[in-house]
Amino acid sequence: MSQALTPDPWQEDTDADTVPLKHRLILGEHRPTGLGPSNGRVTERDRIGIAVGLPLSMVSGAPPDRVELCPPGDGAALNAYQGDIHTVRVTRAPVEVAQEISALLDGPSETAYRLVAPLLHEEAPEVTEFLEDVADHALRQQEDPAGLLRVLLPRIHAGLRVTTSLGLSPVAHEHPRPDIAALDLSRAVYLARLAVTLDLMEVGDAILLIRAAGREAAARYPTWRAFGEAHLAGSALEHAARLDHEDRMVEAMRQDRLRAVDLFSVPTSPWLFSPLRPQARRRRTYGSSLKF
Repeated sequence: MSQALTPDPWQEDTDADTVPLKHRLILGEHRPTGLGPSNGRVTERDRIGIAVGLPLSMVSGAPPDRVELCPPGDGAALNAYQGDIHTVRVTRAPVEVAQEISALLDGPSETAYRLVAPLLHEEAPEVTEFLEDVADHALRQQEDPAGLLRVLLPRIHAGLRVTTSLGLSPVAHEHPRPDIAALDLSRAVYLARLAVTLDLMEVGDAILLIRAAGREAAARYPTWRAFGEAHLAGSALEHAARLDHEDRMVEAMRQDRLRAVDLFSVPTSPWLFSPLRPQARRRRTYGSSLKF
């Protein structure tokens, strides 16, 4: 008698890549509640997508098993998130929030890094002018509809200059520099959860974006460890760009690594019981719009 094959959670409609999968119940000891848009049903894809955003969501103590960043009715947390929307680049307009989340799925930080890295030793005014021209061109051509490159290019440039001048490496020296798009994907999930919490997005719409971030993470990274190292590299560059003292930057990097250790060690961490790649991915699903 032949055994029934376990359905692949990442199997997709080959004719329409963005068509969501049918819901599949995920049974087991660690089944979370409150994640799905109907009756708490949750798929493995939902769980993986939420897990992509945990490095940022954990900073604010968000639960790892639901779309909302705080339980319904938690007035104090809700007030804090109302202020938090001002610390990110999105506006309060729902359409602009959704547009920015979608743009993050293309990994614009990685694009910015590849543009900036070869120019570190050039004269600053010429570099600045070139990067501004790139951002303007991308915006005019609708290759960067959310305008993220205009924000990210100077930030990545500043971060690379600081880490280079301080002799700091965003990742351990024995590893090659990873693709830093993990930071964008984590931010996309965090913003989707933030938008749901603040009623800027319906849960169903957020779920589609969260799943898309999970698909893209699985296409780029073979394991959660690879994803985690990439996220640490990207966040180190951001810390370098915004912090004005080496000690503050080193402390911020230390806190990031402590959160990563928790994600790899706490028994209930989704990074331990939900592999990033349920099965090997052979093709990318996103990332075609920010190419030059």
